[in-house]
Amino acid sequence: MSLDSGIGSLGCSDEYVVRRLFVFIKDNLIFESLQDGLMQKQLLSEKEKEEYVCSNCARHYWSERLLKLIIRRKRCKEFVAFIHQMSCHKHVSEKILEVQEKAKGGTLKAANGAVQRRINLTLTHELLQRHFACLYMELEPREIADEMFQAGHLTLVDHDNVTESNQRYKRLSFLLNILMKKELYAQLVCTLQSLGYRSVLDTLQKDRKLKNKPSEYSTCIQHNFILLQENIPCFGDASFLMEHELDSTNISDIESCKNAVRKISKLLKILLIRGKPACKEFFRVIEVDLKREDLIQKMKYKSAEIKRRGKPNLNQRHRSLRTPCLQEHEEFLNEELEPLDICDLLFEEGAMEISAHDKITETSRRQKQMKYLLETVNGNENDCFHFFLYILQKEGYESILDELKKSAPGAVGAVPHEQSENLRLSIRVAREPDDVGNGDIHMRLSVGGRTGPQVEQALQDSHSSGTEILEEAILHGVVDIRGVSSGSIVLQLRPVTDQAVQTLLNVRDNNRLVEMIVGMLKKVNIASMMDGTEPLEIKVQVYKANPVGVISKAEDAELIKKRLKAHRNVLVSELEPRAIAHVLSKSKAFAKSAIDSVLNADSCNDRVENLLSLVEDGDSEVVKEFVTALKDLGYSSIVELIDPPDIHNRAENIRKMITSNYKNILEEMQMKLAKETLSKCVGDVDEIREKILPKNGNRKKRMSSFLQFILQDDHNVIEFEKMLRNNDLEDLLKIDENVQGEHIPTQGIELTFVEDQIHSSSEGVLFEAVITLSHTA
Repeated sequence: MSLDSGIGSLGCSDEYVVRRLFVFIKDNLIFESLQDGLMQKQLLSEKEKEEYVCSNCARHYWSERLLKLIIRRKRCKEFVAFIHQMSCHKHVSEKILEVQEKAKGGTLKAANGAVQRRINLTLTHELLQRHFACLYMELEPREIADEMFQAGHLTLVDHDNVTESNQRYKRLSFLLNILMKKELYAQLVCTLQSLGYRSVLDTLQKDRKLKNKPSEYSTCIQHNFILLQENIPCFGDASFLMEHELDSTNISDIESCKNAVRKISKLLKILLIRGKPACKEFFRVIEVDLKREDLIQKMKYKSAEIKRRGKPNLNQRHRSLRTPCLQEHEEFLNEELEPLDICDLLFEEGAMEISAHDKITETSRRQKQMKYLLETVNGNENDCFHFFLYILQKEGYESILDELKKSAPGAVGAVPHEQSENLRLSIRVAREPDDVGNGDIHMRLSVGGRTGPQVEQALQDSHSSGTEILEEAILHGVVDIRGVSSGSIVLQLRPVTDQAVQTLLNVRDNNRLVEMIVGMLKKVNIASMMDGTEPLEIKVQVYKANPVGVISKAEDAELIKKRLKAHRNVLVSELEPRAIAHVLSKSKAFAKSAIDSVLNADSCNDRVENLLSLVEDGDSEVVKEFVTALKDLGYSSIVELIDPPDIHNRAENIRKMITSNYKNILEEMQMKLAKETLSKCVGDVDEIREKILPKNGNRKKRMSSFLQFILQDDHNVIEFEKMLRNNDLEDLLKIDENVQGEHIPTQGIELTFVEDQIHSSSEGVLFEAVITLSHTA
């Protein structure tokens, strides 16, 4: 009989006993002490260990996976014999013998208390879905799956599907789907009875929401959810301080979060699920262990203010809005909302359940986050829609609120795709450069004919109001638009990569320039402006802007100083200032009084701060000596942070990935991700933080400003890549070969060169051509 069909017919075989004792054995096995013996007895191979038992899971799940491997490979008889020989697992051996004796004597009770009296409760998938939030708070799906697998109700595959995920939401969803497909509702009731989940059974029986009043500690933590994310140390410290309140599943769930803020977020929600004792202990840890009584006072004050305020008032203009407006303006909301921030704010107000918050924030892509967010807000549990409007009002999303008050948008003025594509192109090149550097350039576009002024104005308006023109420049030209002048359109272009300008102006070998300009024209619906009889001519002239010089030693030192500020927390925690000061005391670049200011400081932190201040205020020689001292003392990881080797080439490769995927990256960007990146960036970070606030325009425009800021500096580019990887967005860094590769002139483009054209690399005009667009017959 197939193992996965259950254990009812296995009698008292070793396989039956291992299944019946699954939970006990996995909780009592010490894998590390058994692995050598298991391999000697050929119960476990090196490949099985590396590829399954110890692969991609925390240490505390190794024994569970080992046990499932033993069952799956039909090695239970040999495994039981092996355990009987291991003196260090005598208690496991005795338990196995006890169950075997009871099974033989017919005195072994049915699994999961199946013989006990069942309560009068008929479950359905719909009933369980209605109480999903309650089940999420009260049950750990792994525990239910363990018990039902042990009783033979779930197969190994079923158990894997539930337990292998590090997201509680997925575990519960998988479990409920299995119960529905296999109609195991009666067995679930028995399992809940045997595990003592009386409140859950009562909730399901009465079919009404569980009314548990949260403790003052829980409420205060939820009211300060964002404040705590910003102020609690990285999870490593929090884990150490709270480990006595966390079980293995909790730790595994937290560790699976790559983003540091999301780790803290997950920890806080786990404490809320665990209830008053865990939350009360968290308060003690903050006040006593972290010595942050100031934070406790801030939390209590904010929580009291929210309670005093009660349900917040909406502006008179917004009170008439109802949930149908969400569906009417769904496309607009999908473009403009930043779900991670709004989700945190809704949760902080108590308008969103933990299960909904997890579902949204543990999804990496913004469009899916938006889908789940709008579903939650539209469901309107806990007055979610009211709080959603309040948050938009409070956070400065007035433009979104104004849009929601309008009637549903219609499809007016749409231009058929075929019309914009049905164009014939030709380019006549009058001047091309022999050689050109990679500095900023100005590109003048002079549009001829009756529609010329209209086209030029449309290009300027498009750049002012949106990002589509910039997207074309970055995607095809790998250049950033710094500004647009009126009259004949002058695009002030800054190369994003080292070879961008040379490639853009090399019209003999690629058609990037034509694609960029025509792409911009299509974004302003150029086909609708052409009357069909007169071709449209665009004169293109490219000029040199200010040349870019080679980075001097002084500038290199300034970059290192900027990185000192960006990574200050790491430096303060890692450096031993006395040792560094003693090394620097031998250098002529540091005065004795300066070294004394470091050595005589009151605390280690103060000594590091004084040392870093000396370096930041010093010249290039001071910076050089500091970096050399770090190298000599073995601080290789710190040196990589502040003076990374080959940083430019690495950043260039990342820039190519960003420009190749610019539109997709822009689609995913939101404030939460931008703030995470900016916390490690150099340059005028405060200015860009202000620029990307919701009050300053639509999301794409703001996030495009952020990306332009990132692309300017090698250090920031690398930090941006780290942020994407930490948020499961590394797929956005895959280069599309169709876009990034060499471009061969398209067959539909007529390319001609004036025979007596001027080759020029002197100042002035670098490149000159005329692009002609006309409708095909």
